[in-house]
Amino acid sequence: MSNSANDLVLDDMLHCVGVPLKARERSIGELVTVAEKAASAAAAAAKEVRARASGSWREQEQEEKARQNEETVYCYWVSKYEQADRERSEIKARWSEAQQELDRTKRTVLELQQQLQAATARGATVT
Repeated sequence: MSNSANDLVLDDMLHCVGVPLKARERSIGELVTVAEKAASAAAAAAKEVRARASGSWREQEQEEKARQNEETVYCYWVSKYEQADRERSEIKARWSEAQQELDRTKRTVLELQQQLQAATARGATVT
């Protein structure tokens, strides 16, 4: 229905209930004003809902990026830990090898010292 048809229907409804013409004109104007305000309020509410939805989407996107960053940081530190653990194992293995070499060297030195004492006790000269 067009606005003029709506006005006629409203005019007829108001006329039927015995509302004087001036009151009807004022009522129509008030109804139009109320309708415009309601439309404006509805548009503002819709805009706010869209903004909230957009903000919510942005927040979700930011949370997802933060979660990905946390996972990236976590993976980084896990790899660093694994690398440090490998290095620790290598150092431990080298330490063990060096300790074994030191023990062999101590035994060799002890054997040579015993041989030197035995030779010195027999009166042999050492050159």
